[in-house]
Amino acid sequence: MPINRDRDKLADAVLYFATNTRNMGITKLFKLLFLLDQEHYAMTGRSVTGLAYETWKKGPAPRELWREMQDGPRDKLRDAVAVTHLTAEEDKKITRITPLRAFSGEFLTRRELGIMQRLATIYLEATADQMVDVTHLKDSPWWRTLKSKGENQPIEFDCAMDAAAKEKLAAHIADLQSSEPIA
Repeated sequence: MPINRDRDKLADAVLYFATNTRNMGITKLFKLLFLLDQEHYAMTGRSVTGLAYETWKKGPAPRELWREMQDGPRDKLRDAVAVTHLTAEEDKKITRITPLRAFSGEFLTRRELGIMQRLATIYLEATADQMVDVTHLKDSPWWRTLKSKGENQPIEFDCAMDAAAKEKLAAHIADLQSSEPIA
């Protein structure tokens, strides 16, 4: 049985984004993780982090990770980043995520790391508010799910893929599954 490395990959991804972008708060982190998972899913049929995203008002969000960040990261994530909650205004809480160790990326594939590098370059200085246009695009998985099912509903990445893309992805996955393992 294969070992599930989702938690290791999540910790690596969070640490990478915290190390290689500025203005890193919880909303920006969620947007970067969503873009990473969405792009990787479109290529391979699976996410990098294994997170389940929902349609929140401010964009796609992984509820379980949000809860964890409110209580404080645990296990591998706790060893990778610090989460600090600050109160900016009476009703506005700002969360800062800062790296605690050097990034190694030992659990990430070249493809996953390449996607993260590209996203970190594009969104290096961006704030979460500036990233809204990307995560809220018409026909994105978040947008389609929000329009068809409403808020707080699970997002399925393949809902934004057209039939040809789904067919191509299914053929690619079938080809990978039927290939002989590399010795």
